[in-house]
Amino acid sequence: MEDTILLIPTLNEEMNISTILQEAKKIKIKSIVIDGNSKDRTVEFAKRGGAEVIIQNGKGKGSAVIQAFKYIIKKYPKYKYIAMIDGDLTYPVHDIPSLVNSFSEGVVMVNGSRLNKMMEKGAMTKLNFIGNKFLNGFANLLHKTGTQDILSGLKIFDVYAVKKILPYMKAEGFSTETEMTILLSRIGKIKDCPIKYSKRGGETKLSPLRVGYRILDTIIKMKSD
Repeated sequence: MEDTILLIPTLNEEMNISTILQEAKKIKIKSIVIDGNSKDRTVEFAKRGGAEVIIQNGKGKGSAVIQAFKYIIKKYPKYKYIAMIDGDLTYPVHDIPSLVNSFSEGVVMVNGSRLNKMMEKGAMTKLNFIGNKFLNGFANLLHKTGTQDILSGLKIFDVYAVKKILPYMKAEGFSTETEMTILLSRIGKIKDCPIKYSKRGGETKLSPLRVGYRILDTIIKMKSD
């Protein structure tokens, strides 16, 4: 994929990163891993799998994404799209080419939508499913984002649009997807495409209630921005 670069934020994903990078090789996409100072062998396995690895300066997924966006834009100006995927095996790498091909005039982000009949049984708890539905509905009520899965960890960004929103990105943690989606919805269209969502490899690092509260807080605060 000559016009797209893959970004994978990681933190202690030694069980999953090698498989993700193997799948990335099949679609011939360059991979960048930004690692949040993992305590396991994630960095070693990422390098062995052919990825370029950046070590995160700060903490939190949001700060990692900001750092990686700045790095990619400066070092790799030829790329038109940035595909971002979580490093936990829940998202299908092989769907990235079709998501990229879904871009049309005015679209600034293509979003892999998980909340459909293709979701693997047990991939999302009932609490998380209800929470996702609520946060999506609330975000659309306040911001009219145009997406039904604002929290998806598989998103394809138009690099030109990323350059526009980067100065306004502030979220340091897991509310980064929400912040980016709201910012992008203000400058263009967001297109949802259904994807399969699978069980994660290894233990989750999220506390649903704490993360949910922070996302809700982001949605409310951005209404006044």
